[in-house]
Amino acid sequence: MPRVQTTRPNGGFFLWLTLPEGLNSKEMLPLAVTELVAYTPGTAFYGDGRGANNIRVCYSHPTAENVKVGIKRLSNVVNLQLDLLDTFRAE
Repeated sequence: MPRVQTTRPNGGFFLWLTLPEGLNSKEMLPLAVTELVAYTPGTAFYGDGRGANNIRVCYSHPTAENVKVGIKRLSNVVNLQLDLLDTFRAE
């Protein structure tokens, strides 16, 4: 996924993503669900409102092929949101 930073976990079955500045994982979730991909917004892991540009994804249950499909779907959602930001960003 372009412009998205990821962790490199040593174990477990979750991946932590950091979205580009200006994207809000909680606000993006309804669009992601309509694209048949889901995640946990980063705000669920902070008590102080941080984490809006973070996503936690789980990769333990789906098959490798379904993980690829999920990444493509999530990438489409992120790219759509980036396109909207670029289009409507005040200059």
